[in-house]
Amino acid sequence: MTPILYIILGFFTAFVIGIITLPEIIKVIMGREVFDSPGGRKIHVGNIPTMGGAAVFVGFTLSALIWVPSADFGTFKYLFFALVLLAFTGIRDDMVALSSLNKFIIQLLAACVVVGLGGISIGSLYTLGIDIVFPEWLGFAISVFVIVGLTNSFNLVDGIDGLAASIALVCILFLGVWFYMTGFTNVALVCASMCGAVLAF
Repeated sequence: MTPILYIILGFFTAFVIGIITLPEIIKVIMGREVFDSPGGRKIHVGNIPTMGGAAVFVGFTLSALIWVPSADFGTFKYLFFALVLLAFTGIRDDMVALSSLNKFIIQLLAACVVVGLGGISIGSLYTLGIDIVFPEWLGFAISVFVIVGLTNSFNLVDGIDGLAASIALVCILFLGVWFYMTGFTNVALVCASMCGAVLAF
């Protein structure tokens, strides 16, 4: 199959799994009365079932496992480890609130795994047209700061129904198209899987 077909299949697989999974998760949540109540930053009306992100995680993960070629999956193993860590932290926090310090430490650990072991880091400003190369330690620190900062940015905008998901969808779609156009088709496939899962949500 061509790369674009894999990408399309990844998107629709995640979307279908998300559509199937989300109602079942909502049933469990409603039965256990685990709700997100309005107040503070949260301006939605009425109690909203929490842990909808679990359906996004399931749809994305299963789609990626199915369609990312096994020979290339090692490239993403540290990214997936970090995602699993953050997903279970989020689910745990929805059930029983974790302290801000505990969540920050877990986010920091996940970011360090992605940057330190996965090798995903900001090493220079070449893409901005600036001839600056960071020392390795500074590139590591900046990369961890950006990942943790973006993670918490999405947490902060998650006060209106659909806002965080809509922003995520636009960002991931843009990145997926860019990765595909620059030849990083496996990364584009991962982005497509996440797009499908988020759209289902």
